[in-house]
Amino acid sequence: MDDQAKSDFLANVSHELRTPLTLILAPLKQLPAAASPPQDWRSRIERVQRNVLLLLNRVNGILDFPRRRRTSSASAWKWRTCAS
Repeated sequence: MDDQAKSDFLANVSHELRTPLTLILAPLKQLPAAASPPQDWRSRIERVQRNVLLLLNRVNGILDFPRRRRTSSASAWKWRTCAS
């Protein structure tokens, strides 16, 4: 993998992780600052939960990428071998 491809990959991964983390942190920072729980606390917690699941899916996708790449390469190799 060349340097540009590595840089592009890291930029994409960074963006995919930072966005949900920012969306998780914002409502969590606001809750302790309130004197009493705001009326919309339940929706804030639900938003946090959605973004945690989004982040988990992103991380799982990143971690599964090498496995999928190996599997697709092996399948392509088998297909070419059988077709020959």
